[in-house]
Amino acid sequence: MNKLFTMLYSHPLFKGMKEAEIGDILSKLKKQRYEDEQIIYSIGEIQFSIGFILSGTVTINKIDYWGNRSIIAKLTQGEIFAEAFVFSNVEELPVNIVAHKDSEVLFIPYAQFVFFSVKYPQLMQNMLYILATKNHYLTKKIDVISKRKTREKVLAYLSQEAEKQRTYTFDIPLNRNELADYLSVDRSALSNELSRMQEEGIIQYHKNTFTLL
Repeated sequence: MNKLFTMLYSHPLFKGMKEAEIGDILSKLKKQRYEDEQIIYSIGEIQFSIGFILSGTVTINKIDYWGNRSIIAKLTQGEIFAEAFVFSNVEELPVNIVAHKDSEVLFIPYAQFVFFSVKYPQLMQNMLYILATKNHYLTKKIDVISKRKTREKVLAYLSQEAEKQRTYTFDIPLNRNELADYLSVDRSALSNELSRMQEEGIIQYHKNTFTLL
């Protein structure tokens, strides 16, 4: 079993499926490599597939009329994207999907996914679980960005990360610009608030490593 197959075999999308079944699916799909900052899909795209990240990092973002970016999610190896848009039959993609760090993506077109789900019902059951998990994630993000003050947003986000990683010291996947865009706050205001929180003994941080005190 090669490295790629091992990763896919243990992924929630293929949970409970046999090696032969997964191999059959993979033999029909295409992979694509992307350079850093290369756009995979842009807002307004009318044809797009479910993407499975084999390597690298992918961000999902929106840019408003004035050029302000809001990061919806930052995904890494083993995560999938665009599945909710594919299954909801939206006419135009409402977000930008951008690759980072020389990424490789496996694409699953909607028609092929439906075909394989009929052939292997476990695949659709697994996808429903993933969609429910993503919905839970978005609910938690709403809880973060609905806070009115920058400090409240930061604390809500860091608390969620500490809970998810089950430790008070952890690394976050976002740099400062990305964190500001994710929280929908000004970059300078975020830096100032982080400094104040550290001075007050609420948190400690160095680059992307944070400790809740």
